[in-house]
This record gives sequence, structure tokens and C-alpha cells, in this order.
Amino acid sequence: MPRFFFDVHNGTARRDREGVELASVDAVRSFAARLAAQLLQEDPAAYWNGDMWHISVTDDMNLTLFRLTFVAVDAPFLGSSSGDEHAERT
Repeated sequence: MPRFFFDVHNGTARRDREGVELASVDAVRSFAARLAAQLLQEDPAAYWNGDMWHISVTDDMNLTLFRLTFVAVDAPFLGSSSGDEHAERT
């Protein structure tokens, strides 16, 4: 079964040296999505600084198969005359 590696880049690079054996590209995509969810769940505040982060997925030949890229950005506060924290939509 082929081995795939999931490197996380979120300000610092965390190289996956062990990898995971998975049977198909669909299984690799599913694993990458679950890994992203796990990282967000473990430390959600770390991803709200506006910096882009990503998970690069490579095979055992070091060929990049795909990259999941994320950025979390707060919308600028527009304010309103009523003191409401949400701006009125037009």
C-alpha cells in the first residue's frame, strides 16, 4: 500500500516523517481534510491571525499531490448608527 506524507505549514513547517499508508487518492483527501479539522480543533486561536497556512500532501516519491490552503480573516467592523454590532446589509 502506498505511503503519503502530510506536511503542515502554519508559520513553521512541520514535516511528516512517518507518513500514512492509504489505499486510494480519495482516502488521502479524506485523511487530509480530517487532519485539517483536527488541527483547527486543537488550537483554533492559532489560525485567526490572518496568515495563510496549508497542508502539503506528497507521495513516497516526494511528488506533491495536492495542497489544502486555509486563511481565517475577521471582516472589518463597519459599525452602525444604532450601536448594533452588525452592519445593515444593502
